[in-house]
Amino acid sequence: MKNTILPLLIIALIFSSCNTKQKPDTDISILFKYEKCVAFDFKNKTVRTFYRGQENLDTILFTKNDSIKLLSSISKNKIDEIRGDYSYPECYWLMPSSEDQIEFFKEGKILNTIRINYRPNCSDTKALSNKEMRNRAFGIDIRNLVLNKPCFKRAMDTLKVYRIRKKGII
Repeated sequence: MKNTILPLLIIALIFSSCNTKQKPDTDISILFKYEKCVAFDFKNKTVRTFYRGQENLDTILFTKNDSIKLLSSISKNKIDEIRGDYSYPECYWLMPSSEDQIEFFKEGKILNTIRINYRPNCSDTKALSNKEMRNRAFGIDIRNLVLNKPCFKRAMDTLKVYRIRKKGII
């Protein structure tokens, strides 16, 4: 009996230690810039609104479900594996652009930057690669997560006040 249990235990230990499922890297810091004037720092849980020298800092309140959604999107889209600088669509953009920018940092070094323009000057008919689809899907996930937060509404109200104060000043 002992002779059969010991080899089975060793085999079970070997198979259980060979977990091939990768978990997302949780040391990655994410900075999401909404239309260049509102920055969401997911590591520090802060929202910074800035416009022509005026600045406001607020906090983001994330629920456990929000954190799970973010980690799930990182894992599903394999964002922690992508390196480089990406812009979508690849054409000349209308000015002022309404791009969202997502930056990924690890230990203070930038790993990946994604820029997505929601009002491009060209049609986006080019066939997307797997990497482009994953980047865009993550951008949409993070945008949906942030746009539903009360701190986003406060940041947009603050930005509106800043723009009224600085109207006409170049």
